[in-house]
Amino acid sequence: PILWPACIEQMSSLPNFRLMEDNMPSHCSDFRNTACEKERIPKMNWSTNSLDLNPIEHIWHLM
Repeated sequence: PILWPACIEQMSSLPNFRLMEDNMPSHCSDFRNTACEKERIPKMNWSTNSLDLNPIEHIWHLM
């Protein structure tokens, strides 16, 4: 829910916007899923523990 205002803002300017999530249990609660659907935030589901597939994992050391 913290990122949703930014997500909604991005959705208005980027038609292909997707919220990328890693399917961790804390990201998959019924409350969160229902609220995300209510706000119409499109999701891109991602495998849990697929760090090698997550682009951000390759640049953390640069930040």
